[in-house]
Amino acid sequence: MQIPNVETLNYPTPDQQLYLLVDAFNSAVGGALNCLTENGPQPIAFFSRKLSATETKYSTTDIRHVSGPDNSVADALSRINALNLSTTDLQHLDDSQTKDEELKTLISSNDLFIKLKPFKMGNALEIFCDVSREKSTTLCARGNRFEVFRSLHNLSHPGIRATKRLIQDHFVWPSMLKDIAKWTRCCIPCQRSKVQRHTVSPIQPFSPTFERFQHVHIDLVGPFPPSDGFTVLLACIDRYTRWPEVIPVSDISAEAMAKSFFANWISRFGVPAIITTDEGSQFQSRLLYSLKQMLGIQRIQTPPYHPSSNGMVERLHRTLKQAILCHDTKWTESLPVVLLGLRACIKEDLNVSCAEMVFGKTIVLLEEIFEPSSQTPTDPSEFPLRLRETFRTLKSTPASCHSSISCFVHTALKTCSHVFVRSKD
Repeated sequence: MQIPNVETLNYPTPDQQLYLLVDAFNSAVGGALNCLTENGPQPIAFFSRKLSATETKYSTTDIRHVSGPDNSVADALSRINALNLSTTDLQHLDDSQTKDEELKTLISSNDLFIKLKPFKMGNALEIFCDVSREKSTTLCARGNRFEVFRSLHNLSHPGIRATKRLIQDHFVWPSMLKDIAKWTRCCIPCQRSKVQRHTVSPIQPFSPTFERFQHVHIDLVGPFPPSDGFTVLLACIDRYTRWPEVIPVSDISAEAMAKSFFANWISRFGVPAIITTDEGSQFQSRLLYSLKQMLGIQRIQTPPYHPSSNGMVERLHRTLKQAILCHDTKWTESLPVVLLGLRACIKEDLNVSCAEMVFGKTIVLLEEIFEPSSQTPTDPSEFPLRLRETFRTLKSTPASCHSSISCFVHTALKTCSHVFVRSKD
């Protein structure tokens, strides 16, 4: 190739139309940027590069459409005219400064913090700016302050400190830091998206119980290894006396739960006034609802992800499993012995056993069977009177709480008019 025939590059000019020519081969790609002139297309730049072994496997015809929401940057740049970018109207700014009585007073006063100076804008406009700092800032009238805040803050919704610095670089007005802090806190998009700490309310305590077997906690525990055809246990515990009942079941349907609870608890201790269950499907069926309506039972449903709300029966599960694992026999055979021990144990919060709360005396254990009784016989007719009098003096003991959940309730929650509710979706 001779030197006179070598193509020379031209300088682009703003009024020329540009177009790009590209092509790809198996081992390289190339392109040329041209501009249209009176003498035809003239090159501005060339590009050529050899492809690597991996790049040769790329597809050169894989053109895909990407929707606007998934291609936000390019979509925004292609719609630059549709963006809501506010511009400064000098005429409106001059009129607002002239009509604002507060600014008139500020202009005539000798404020040490603000040094105002008029600047000529064109032939008839005069804008007052603060020149007390290195960079002059425009004096903003009362009617334009919130609009100025919204136009600058809504760009990226910065925090209070960053918003103050952003607006202070361009505008000035009396008490501007106080106004900016107030408006930033009240920004709805910021409140919706900038949640540093969620409200964690404390778990409310249950109402005190005044009678035995008035409030019962129910839950299922399992599955266990199959033993005599049973895999699941229905656990019930009285909130007043802490008396536990654990019934082996093989069917966890709502009908089986209702029958087991009626046959093993209601038939012995009567109908409770309140039962507390979790959100299990067995306890939300129409059958159990009909049973509650027929017997007049109030049901308390614990909230999701808060097993401590039904903590009394949940703690029974832990103790029950530990005791069953300590026995080498089948768990259905060791379950009666375990329940005997649990009912005879002294409860720390009650300082008595649950058997004493139910029967008025301790349970006779196996090693006490052959010990002679040293008590004098009492009249059977006097025993019920003494028992009633004893139970009449008993008071309900609140259950101990072992959870260590840190609660947080914002102080403004008592006085605010609206709140944002977090969705589970």
